[in-house]
Amino acid sequence: MTIRFIGASVTALALIAGFALGRATGPQVASAQTPPIPHFMCYQTTFATHASAAANVTDQFGTTARKFFQADMFCAPAKKVPISFHPRQVPANADHLTCYHTEGAPIAQTRRIINQLEVSAFKGLTPRYFCLPTYKQGG
Repeated sequence: MTIRFIGASVTALALIAGFALGRATGPQVASAQTPPIPHFMCYQTTFATHASAAANVTDQFGTTARKFFQADMFCAPAKKVPISFHPRQVPANADHLTCYHTEGAPIAQTRRIINQLEVSAFKGLTPRYFCLPTYKQGG
């Protein structure tokens, strides 16, 4: 495995943990059903700055200390139109993500972003992961 692949994998896990934490601690919807989680297309990129921070992250598996450093992935909400498969019905309370590796040509885009760690910018996007709403059965 290359260092870049390991870094992208760690970043994807941090993204997913942060997303799950946001879902768990964010504003609750008054409806009895959880709104569907959008799909995400994740791109590998180079950011203009390199923030670093540490935080305790809590999800359904417990609380762990995590370090965040050198982001290299940016994920955008996405829609999919199936071409070679028929989507399975997923229960309305799907509240997890499963991210699949994907490939595609790099996209020449530059954007400024703001998150809880920094104000930064990125240029160039390479698709790496597509995250699907996922329902987990059992405990």
